Amino acid sequence: MSKGYLIFAQGLEYIKQAYACALSIKNTQTINNVSLVTHTPIPNYYREVFDEVIETPWLEADTGTDRFSTQHRWKLYHVSPYEETVVLDSDMFFCSDVSHWWNYLTNYDLYFTTNIKTYRGSLVSYSPYREAFYENNLPNIYIAFHYFKKSDLAFKFYKIVELIGHNWELFYGKYSPKKYPQEPSMDRTAAIAIKILGIEDQVTNIKKDFPRFVHMKSKVQGWSEETFSWQEKIPSFYDGDLFFGNYKQQEVVHYTENDFLTDELIKKLEVSYAG
Repeated sequence: MSKGYLIFAQGLEYIKQAYACALSIKNTQTINNVSLVTHTPIPNYYREVFDEVIETPWLEADTGTDRFSTQHRWKLYHVSPYEETVVLDSDMFFCSDVSHWWNYLTNYDLYFTTNIKTYRGSLVSYSPYREAFYENNLPNIYIAFHYFKKSDLAFKFYKIVELIGHNWELFYGKYSPKKYPQEPSMDRTAAIAIKILGIEDQVTNIKKDFPRFVHMKSKVQGWSEETFSWQEKIPSFYDGDLFFGNYKQQEVVHYTENDFLTDELIKKLEVSYAG
């Protein structure tokens, strides 16, 4: 059964991130299939690192947009070229081989990460960014790394995501009225879909600390002084291994800040891939 990673990216900045993510996957993973879904033209040499570059379908049915393009994310189930898929945000970076996670994920039809860590490896027990989840009693899931198998359960989930995506104001007002946002987010949309279907116990396991990723939002790092950008607080360095401060990063990092991804870093990834 085919397994692979799938990234949706729209806009040149996010395409660049998806390219770097794909390079990091190719450089570190035993299971390293990766495809891109986009409706942004991409440089031809970017295509070499992807198994497939898939045109976002059914654009004529979409009205309006938001900066995260949430109205397109339900389509990933239908266009994935793999029987088993891990969906990634574009700003993810793979530091070491986590291919063994697939052995666990294959036990599920649909699975969401619930555990995130700081760059120092500490489990994040409370996130200031998650107050809407806590106050509305939503499943505390992270869409940036989630798995689905072509299955009835995953199909039902993505159909609900489609419905919410086209009517997010209505669904957020009913299921997540506290801390009502100005625009939708995929984490919140997915959490509402899980709540509607009543499947939280089927798609998460809080007793397992993997799959997981390092989340680089500044307010979850446990710093005594608040900072807008984690890069203002600690340096980063990559030379085959990725360091944040003095800490070597393991597994998967969600770096969150676009300017972390420099041309120099991409060049180092390209050199490793070519070698």
